[in-house]
Amino acid sequence: NAMNNEETSLYEGALNPNVKIEKVNDLYKYTVRLHPGIADVGGEFYDFDLFKMEYKDQPLELRTINDKY
Repeated sequence: NAMNNEETSLYEGALNPNVKIEKVNDLYKYTVRLHPGIADVGGEFYDFDLFKMEYKDQPLELRTINDKY
């Protein structure tokens, strides 16, 4: 778990089944589906929403691709 660094990220378990990688010509396109949820931080539960993603210190555009989830 994230408390003892056995996972690379606090969100790793939530992300793996929701990541799609496609090769487009010589580049790769990543689609990451995230759901609002609850994070356990030191035994306390907090709501969280993703508000920012970065790649090489540059912000990425966040878009809703499916409102059903």
